[in-house]
Order: sequence, then C-alpha cells, then structure tokens
Amino acid sequence: TFAGTATAARVKQIRDAVKAIDLALRQGAVINDPTLSTTVDAFATGRIDRQQFWYRLLDEVENLNQDTFICQDVADADWGGGHWSDYSNQILLDWSPSHSPALKYVIAHELIHKCGFNSTLLKWYSHSAIETMAHIVSSSVAP
Repeated sequence: TFAGTATAARVKQIRDAVKAIDLALRQGAVINDPTLSTTVDAFATGRIDRQQFWYRLLDEVENLNQDTFICQDVADADWGGGHWSDYSNQILLDWSPSHSPALKYVIAHELIHKCGFNSTLLKWYSHSAIETMAHIVSSSVAP
C-alpha cells in the first residue's frame, strides 16, 4: 500500500527496490555472510539468531502487502531517508531526488529495524549501537 506523495514513478521505484531486496536475501544476503556473526554484537552474543533473523526478514519482504509506504517530499534535496516506528506497519520514506538511488538500502534498513534491530534491544544496547548494527546488516542486503 502506498500513501502520501507516492507517484506512479515512486511506486515503481519502491517495488523495484523490494524485488532487489528479496533477490539479495534469496541469494544469501545475511544468511551466507558469516562476518555478521562477529561484526554485529547482537548476532555474536546470540541476542538475535542470524538464521532466524534472515527467515523473519525474508517473511517480512514477502508480506509487505501488510505495510504502507508513506512517501513525503523533503525540502532539502540533499537529504532523504526512512523511518519505521515500533509496532507500526508503516514505513515513512523521506523523498529526496539525490537520495533515491539509495532507496533499496533505505527500505532494507527500515525492515531490519522492524525485524529485530529496534527498541527490544535497548536492555543491552544504546540507540546509536542498535542503529550501527542495523547499518552493518543493511550493507549485507543492499551494498
């Protein structure tokens, strides 16, 4: 589902990005990347099981019809990104002309937050540490 300033071109870009994420996961992103077991502390300590996380992430991609992508234009053309709020089925995309090439990374990153790298880890990690780990995993999915 799409909302906000989700033009037909943006919807196509989002769908293409999701297909690329799905393909990357099916080709072994996360599951076949053993470096994540040492570079991502939540995996290294067993707080998140990498294989179970991969299954959950793949399942999330397959069930994106449950989520709404909300596009919004940003005033600064040099800034763009995404947000996912805990316990929501909405991914907010801050649309920036100069950042749309990173759309696959942004969507993967927000799904990674949704699938476990979120406030559930605050007992062990700071917000910035969770964000850093999510970026490392995002790089495995969308280099």
